[in-house]
Amino acid sequence: MRAPHALEGSRPQHATAHLPDIDWWTPLLSPPWPLAQIAFVLSVQCNTTHSTPQDVIQLGPLLRTMGGQVVQDPAFVPQLMAHVGPVALADWMAHVGALGAYSALDAAAGPPLRALVASGTLPPRRAYALRRALDAWHYGAGNDYKL
Repeated sequence: MRAPHALEGSRPQHATAHLPDIDWWTPLLSPPWPLAQIAFVLSVQCNTTHSTPQDVIQLGPLLRTMGGQVVQDPAFVPQLMAHVGPVALADWMAHVGALGAYSALDAAAGPPLRALVASGTLPPRRAYALRRALDAWHYGAGNDYKL
């Protein structure tokens, strides 16, 4: 017999009647998908997995991991899309887009603007505002963790 969970009383009746060993909040995807994802992530270069324990997401490793998973198991994509729904998927894509924008700004505009701030030619208030924008791009891109 399994131990009762804090949310046990809030489980829908149909879930307890038909799926006694699966918690109602567990995604009803095919059982092998988490193992396939974990196996793929572990098989990719170490750069993909190093930043994850640091709670830092970077665009390059994220796209490499996701692209590899799509190539390895293309049938997983429609299943995942059907499970998360269009609203959550659109929200997630907006976050990935912002991560891409911050990564591009930090890589392309960051170095010359840092040199401009360091030169001392800007008024103090403007230099401060620019340093904060540069920090936002740098940390927003996950570049506070070096691969």
